[in-house]
Amino acid sequence: MSQKSNLIPEHKFKVVLLGNTGVGKTCLITQLIFQTFQDKFITSVGATFYTYEKILQQNKIKLEIWDTAGQERYHSLAPIYYRDAHAAVIIFDITERSSFDSALEWIEELFRQGPPNSILMLAGNKSDLTEERQISFEEAEQFSIDHSLLYVETSAKTGSNVKELFDLLCQKLPISPKQEIPHIDLEKPPKKCC
Repeated sequence: MSQKSNLIPEHKFKVVLLGNTGVGKTCLITQLIFQTFQDKFITSVGATFYTYEKILQQNKIKLEIWDTAGQERYHSLAPIYYRDAHAAVIIFDITERSSFDSALEWIEELFRQGPPNSILMLAGNKSDLTEERQISFEEAEQFSIDHSLLYVETSAKTGSNVKELFDLLCQKLPISPKQEIPHIDLEKPPKKCC
């Protein structure tokens, strides 16, 4: 008796979150995975690994998301995390100009040292703080266009566009076509020759 497998093909992708300390990298991933937000977070040290799964076009997309430390003293470790990444999300705080200015440094570093053909996204976090905004949507969007990036504004606090950010990333990752596994019928005896 033979049965065809009904397994959904699984595709794993490494994604690294980059950005200055305090921009909300850990809060974004906590909102995505656990649907929670904590006002007080301990600053990340090194990197932490999370998994996000999505079914897309009859494929299971499994994102292995690396939440990296944003402090300057850990900056030299970043290449260890992004060197074999399929995608990078550069996150800045829309209420802090210096974090936006640093996004260009992260992008230039990824172009120099990152893997070729990786997907790059820019995320403006803390969109719930509109009164404190220092970077307009239009400025960030134009920056993204100029650097061939995808751009999404998010709020880790409210959850706004957090899932959409990672779902858009899933859509942009290259999924190889589904490969058919040859069917071998084990019930029939092999044909004899000669």
